[in-house]
This record gives sequence, C-alpha cells and structure tokens, in this order.
Amino acid sequence: MITDDEARSELLRLSGLDFFPREVAALKELRLAIQASDTMEIAKRVIDEWLARSPECPKPVDLRLAAHAENDRGKPDATAQEYNAWETLGRMNQTPADRKFLALYLARQQELREDPSLKKFHADSKGRHYRKPTELSEQMRNW
Repeated sequence: MITDDEARSELLRLSGLDFFPREVAALKELRLAIQASDTMEIAKRVIDEWLARSPECPKPVDLRLAAHAENDRGKPDATAQEYNAWETLGRMNQTPADRKFLALYLARQQELREDPSLKKFHADSKGRHYRKPTELSEQMRNW
C-alpha cells in the first residue's frame, strides 16, 4: 500500500478531468482507492492508463478494480500453485500399473514443456501438435 502523500500526488493528476469531485469525502475515497495499489509504480500505471482512455474522472471502484488487477499481474495463480498432480494421483483409486503409466505421462509432459525446440512435433491444421509416426513407433519399441 502506498502512502497518503504518494496517493495525493497521483490524485492531483486526475484533477483536470471532467467531473473531478470537489467534496472532501469524495476526494478521500479516491485517495483511498489509489492507495489500494501495492507500489507507487502500480499507482502511476493505473492513473496513466485511466488518463489515456477516459476524459472523465474515475469512480473509486474503477481505481480499486484497476489497482487490484495490476497488483495481481505477474503473480502466480493460487489455484495453479495448489494443484499438484502427484497428490491427485495419490488420492485416485488406481492400480499400480495405472499409476506408473500416469507418472510416466506426467514426466513426459514436463519434458515437453521444458523443451524449447519442439522440433519433434508438427502442428495440424487445427493447431494441435502430434509426433511423427516413425518417432512414436520407435519410442513404443523402447518402452
């Protein structure tokens, strides 16, 4: 959260917009909305984006929504962090052979995500990727 003085300096940038409030309570709400930004850089970015797209003064809810969206940008998704494929496999009622197959499958998917070249794959007309049949049959023989 940014300080009162930082929020006031950003609030002054909005003062030239149409419908800028003159009441103390409304100005306080706008200042508090700007303070929802985690850093001064985020507050500046939120105000810059608003000034670039609107000639009217924002409502506090607009600034809060924009600030929260900017605060969350770049942070890892909480649901993605909580999801763990191995825990999911442990909870499933699978046979040992099924678990081994799924473990191999997940390990291979991880390798593919980390492989920057993906030269082994070709895209079809719908954008799906597939392995060349010869490479697939060679891999099946090696299993």
